[in-house]
Parts: sequence; C-alpha cells; structure tokens
Amino acid sequence: MLLSSLDKVENCNQILLCDEEEYRAVRERVALINYNSYTKLKISGGDALDLLNYCNLADIEQLPVNQMMSSFMLSEEGAVICDATVANFGDYFYLFGEGVACDKLSQHMKACADQQNYEVSIEDHTQLEGLIGVDGPYAWELLKEFVGMAVIGMRYLEIAPDTEIDGISLNLCRAGKSGEFSYWLHCDMEQFKRLWQTLMDKGERFDIREVSQETIDVCKMENRFTNVRREAQWNNANVLSFNTRVMRSLEKEDYLGRSMVDEVIASGLEQRTIGLVLEADPRDHGVAIGDSVTAAGETIGQVVNLAYSYTLNQWMALAFINTEYAYVGLDFEIGDVGATTVSCPFIMNKSLTVRPQEESYFD
Repeated sequence: MLLSSLDKVENCNQILLCDEEEYRAVRERVALINYNSYTKLKISGGDALDLLNYCNLADIEQLPVNQMMSSFMLSEEGAVICDATVANFGDYFYLFGEGVACDKLSQHMKACADQQNYEVSIEDHTQLEGLIGVDGPYAWELLKEFVGMAVIGMRYLEIAPDTEIDGISLNLCRAGKSGEFSYWLHCDMEQFKRLWQTLMDKGERFDIREVSQETIDVCKMENRFTNVRREAQWNNANVLSFNTRVMRSLEKEDYLGRSMVDEVIASGLEQRTIGLVLEADPRDHGVAIGDSVTAAGETIGQVVNLAYSYTLNQWMALAFINTEYAYVGLDFEIGDVGATTVSCPFIMNKSLTVRPQEESYFD
C-alpha cells in the first residue's frame, strides 16, 4: 500500500524546548544521540537504484558509491511522507527514514516496486542495526582517537565503510543536521550498547553529554533543516514551500509525486517558509505554534515551529508566509508580539571557526 502522508505527531504544535546543558554540548563540545528510531531499509537487486530514484525527490542516480544523499519522499499527491537519507554501498543501498514507522515505509517501498515491476530485495533492518549520532565542534577530535586523522578529511555525506572502533565493525558516515561536525555510526544492534559506552567513556575528557531528540531539533531549526515531525505536519501538500536544502533536478525522469510538484512550479508558490525572531520576553513569549502572522492587521501566514535559541538569547520561529511577504528584514506581528524576518541559518556554528589541523578542545 502506497503512503499518502506522514505519521501524525500528537505534539507537533508544542513549542520546542531543550535542556541548556545538552544544547551547549552540541554547540560547544561533543554530544551523543540515539537515532535507533530511524527506519533502516537495506535495498538491493538489479532495480534498487531505479526504485530509490522513483521514490525520492532528489536525483539518486547521481549518488556515487560510499556517499549519502538527503531527500524527501513524496506521496502520489505530492505530500511529504518521509525525510530520507539514501546511502550507496555499491552492491546495495540503505534508506534511512524519519517521519514514518518502519513497517509503513517498508510496505510503501514494496508497493512502489510492485507498481513499477522492479526486481528488488527490501529488508527491514531497523531492529537489527543501531545508529549513533556524534555531534559537536570537537566530534572529529573524539573520533580521531579511535580512527586516526582520516576522519578530519571526510566530506559531508561521505561514508567510510567497515571502520572499526574498539573492535566493533561499523559504517562511519559524515552526516547529521545539527550544523556542527556531525557523524553517524551505523552498527549491528548487538554491539550498540558497547559502542555507546565506549564513546561515552572516551568522551568523558570532552565533557560529552547524551542529548535528546528535542535538543537536536532545536539545532536543526537554527540551521534551517526541515523538521518533518513539525513543519511538514502543517503543510503536507507542498514540499517546495519548505524553502530548504533538498534540491530538485530539472533533468530527472519521472518520480512519485512529480505531477503535483510540476503543477506547483507552473502555477507558482502561494506560501514559503521563512525565519523570524521575536521581540519577546525569554520567559513569557506569548506566541504559540499555529498563531497567525499579520501585517497591518492582515493575516499573511501561520507559525509552524517555535523554539528558544540559547545562542541568540531570543525566540525564533518558522512560518509559512504568503510569497509576496516572504522577504528578509520585514516587521510583522504575531498577536501582540513583534517579529522580524531574518535570513537562515539563524546562527553561525562554532564548527565553522574550528581548524582541526591546528586546534583542540584541550587548548
């Protein structure tokens, strides 16, 4: 059965709140996050590439071996059903999915394969394999103690397969959405706890912290990565209005949801996502997700995500705004609170100023 929408999230209208100490670990030191909730599908066979290319907005045919690519997966109606990361291991692919349950995504992929007569093998490894995120401006330095200097040279979305840490075989991926140095460690679930503890033990010198999904979500928002559990819940019908980092290829052949995407391109966007900072008391901001954004009393949009940035010391929001108002530097109102549109990302990450060949956490 083909999916028509994301899994509904009951708390998608709740404000993003995170622990400040966890936030500081991501932004200033090293943090670990458990990504075992991500769906992990191993896809192989002669038509594996064709299937993944058909099911993704991004052009997966352009994905080299030992590289990853970020994408959205769409329904036939063009609604976002999954935030996807596709990994090419040469003889097979992995699909890491966020926003939809593993059984539903597996069934969706099998239905697509049947519909298109693709010959593929789809294995659900979600419960068989673990995924650890290592994030922070000194994440590279922690991992360097295990795998050497090669980790410094890894490009974003590059994979180092068959890496070993403390005798544990894993795939080391330069991936993540915190905006800092970020890595995924993909291993057998049987080794997950030992790998986690090994990282925590070695990371004690780096003042490492385990952090929650909420903390990562705040960091994602600061760096303008779409949060499918939040923004997409409010605007399932239009992937292009996210105004974010996933590219659509004009040369790509047919894919699921393309007709609706092309229709929106032809007719033009009615709204797009834009960032705002609020003129509000940090303790009592007076704004809620779902509130209307107004200009001179006219409703021009709706708040779809809201969080407090400890870097800005200010509340930040994302809103779907009518396109004629979706420009930087404009002042609007959200109820009684003033809001100014800003360019995103909201912040400059510490990792952009760190030189791994010259610097250390211990300097």
